[in-house]
Amino acid sequence: MKSRCASAFFLTCALAPVRQATWAAGPGTTAANFLKIPAGPRQVGMGDQGVSLAEDAFSFSHNPASLALLKYQEAAFMRTQWVEDVSQEYLAYVYPKLDLGSLGASMNLVQVGSFQGYDASGAKAESVSAQDLLFSLAYAGRVWGAKNPREGLGLSAGLSLKFLQERLENNSASAYAGDVGLLCYFPFQGASVKVGLAAQNFGSKLTYYENSGRLPQTLAFGLSGSGRIRGDPATLAVEMRKAVDNGVDLSVGGEYWIHPMLALRAGYRLEADLGPGVRAGIGLKIKIVQFDYGIAPMGDFGIAHRAGITIRFGAPVEKIHEPSVQNILVGKAIQRARFLVGEKKYLDALLEVNRALELDPTQPEATQLLDQIQKILKQLQLQIEDSKKP
Repeated sequence: MKSRCASAFFLTCALAPVRQATWAAGPGTTAANFLKIPAGPRQVGMGDQGVSLAEDAFSFSHNPASLALLKYQEAAFMRTQWVEDVSQEYLAYVYPKLDLGSLGASMNLVQVGSFQGYDASGAKAESVSAQDLLFSLAYAGRVWGAKNPREGLGLSAGLSLKFLQERLENNSASAYAGDVGLLCYFPFQGASVKVGLAAQNFGSKLTYYENSGRLPQTLAFGLSGSGRIRGDPATLAVEMRKAVDNGVDLSVGGEYWIHPMLALRAGYRLEADLGPGVRAGIGLKIKIVQFDYGIAPMGDFGIAHRAGITIRFGAPVEKIHEPSVQNILVGKAIQRARFLVGEKKYLDALLEVNRALELDPTQPEATQLLDQIQKILKQLQLQIEDSKKP
């Protein structure tokens, strides 16, 4: 019974028959609603965010302008297991070129396994299967300003062209659509801020026989900030979406790398066709490979699990100054030392500075802090000696 209900649910969301007179009457009345399903386990784990997150190959399915900020060639794959025999596979590839812009391509496949069919009279018929297929080709380039958020204010733009096809047993329908996006970025108080705007799924109607309906046209706005918390990389983001057949949807989320290899993610989405509520996920980075996992609620149907892998390869399009593990550890030790100095725990602070200098003996900030602590300790020693004099 659960399998039949699950198949019917996804059929309603992704392959529902459309009616010309009711396409904008309310939620679920547009065609090809599988286009609303977010891609990317990282994005899902942060509350289904993506419009302002320009950090992997999954991002351009949320905002094609994000392609302009990618520095390596990337190949990404995601699998989502919904319930029973309903699944989604997503494949993406991005080729960035500093002067010419970036190209990306993706394929999105949602499949509903065979389930019991019924004829017009309600009698049982043969088993039925369904499938949604989407091909996308995207381009993005820097329009103005800095090449990346670390250098200053900049703006990128992107365009994605889509071909989609829905199949219900032996019947099929197809349509063409496009996405456009903008991404503004700039440094602020040591953080990288990104503001994204995207218009999605604007194109032709999807027609079954004589019935047709418009695609789920959507406007999305996102804001994110990436910096460091106690020396560790962190990102906070908020996003608003408005689909033609839904109200305004708000989501918030964050990501925190507790180790150069391990990230924790969490988010919350107020409205979603497949279930609002808390999202969560983790990331694991090993050299050029990153594994991501995200979970999201599906109301009465339980929890959907998404797993993905991203591979970055080739030379960077520009020289990237990313902090090494050693520099991160040095920065943490210096930060702890400064905190301990403020607490007047000078000996503990001295131990932290020594740890930093053991990792990098030439680190100027650690050397200056060492001199400061030594002067304080010397003054305290003189005060103690003076107090002992008769």
